[in-house]
Amino acid sequence: LAASPQASAYCTAKAAELHLARCLALEGAEFGIRVNSVNPDAVLPDLSWVGPLIGDSVQMEGSGSIKFRQPENDGTTHIVYLDVKVRHLEPNTSYLLQRAVDPIVDDNCTSAAWLTLGKGLVPQSIATNEKGKGREQLFRILSAASVGMTFDIHFRVIRQDNSALALTSECYQFTVR
Repeated sequence: LAASPQASAYCTAKAAELHLARCLALEGAEFGIRVNSVNPDAVLPDLSWVGPLIGDSVQMEGSGSIKFRQPENDGTTHIVYLDVKVRHLEPNTSYLLQRAVDPIVDDNCTSAAWLTLGKGLVPQSIATNEKGKGREQLFRILSAASVGMTFDIHFRVIRQDNSALALTSECYQFTVR
């Protein structure tokens, strides 16, 4: 369980849950009761809809989410796993997830240096099905980042065929663990 910037309520709830589990384990030990606690990593808030998407003369609003997981590292390799889900986008279409970072931590993402994310260094598309839903498991190795490094980051989803913007996120702070 680690502290995260802009996640005080989430971290507080997880700490309370962890300590409740420890207390229950102590109370139940004499009866042979074991207690386990599972604490998943933080989930970034939803990507927001940027504009109307037209499909079959019906206006649709797209949405999505990115679940960020950063497991404990071995001291040399820092990997971030991204579980990306998109909904209500154009059916049977390929999209790309991109990120841009700002080294100045001020909750103001101004960078337009977009990097396409994927499986390591290989870009990976997110394909939507006939209902406009898509999901992809991505990861990124943060080879140049050191533990404790913090930066502002924001994301966007673009169409793979024409780079049209489909979704964008707010600005978040990220700290390498």
